[in-house]
Amino acid sequence: MGRARELADGGINDAILMDASASDTDVNDNILINGTDSSSTDAGFNLLYENGTHDAAVTFPVGRDDLSLTGSIVQVKQGKFTSFVTLTNSGTAAVFADIFCEVDIAPTSASNKILLQASLCVSSGNADKMAFIKFVGGNTGVAGVQGGTALGSRTPCHQAVYFAGANEMLSVSMNLLDSPATTDTIKYKIQVAPNFTNGNVFVNKVNFDSDNAYIPGASSVITAMEVIA
Repeated sequence: MGRARELADGGINDAILMDASASDTDVNDNILINGTDSSSTDAGFNLLYENGTHDAAVTFPVGRDDLSLTGSIVQVKQGKFTSFVTLTNSGTAAVFADIFCEVDIAPTSASNKILLQASLCVSSGNADKMAFIKFVGGNTGVAGVQGGTALGSRTPCHQAVYFAGANEMLSVSMNLLDSPATTDTIKYKIQVAPNFTNGNVFVNKVNFDSDNAYIPGASSVITAMEVIA
């Protein structure tokens, strides 16, 4: 068989058949691996099998630019924030502020989705309080939080935590499938807000912070993944 490799003696019932749509790439019962011209005379290394025995074949179309499937991940971007943030309440409840954890991503198609994931640690020096957390960017606004659900005076957010006691540190995880409908670069960020009018909310640190081994130095992470729609 020269430089070709035989798949099976006597034929293959479950063959893999490459189905070329263009006539100049149709090499019959060969899988063309290293062709240098369109005449099929220089086929390089071929995978051959017995003619007429490829019943129950699995056919892969050749010559398409995009063989990806819906739900496949195109690209992944991640942002990380390792410093500390203290959100000082200004006397107004539920005022969101950036925590400097952000990521940029440029979708390759306006029809694709962006799957967002985030994790962070928040704490408070006050008991019986809450913190609100949300994504910002793309179409993650109120519609991205609750869709058409009426919120009234409630504060739209993607996640919320409750501090039962003072000096608690809580771990927060959240995710959202966004539909930005653009190929422009999008900046996604995490914002945090206290639900109370006095006291502070801390990100990546505890209220009684000090430079000791028993004190955590946490990090906040946001990940953006482009998903084929």
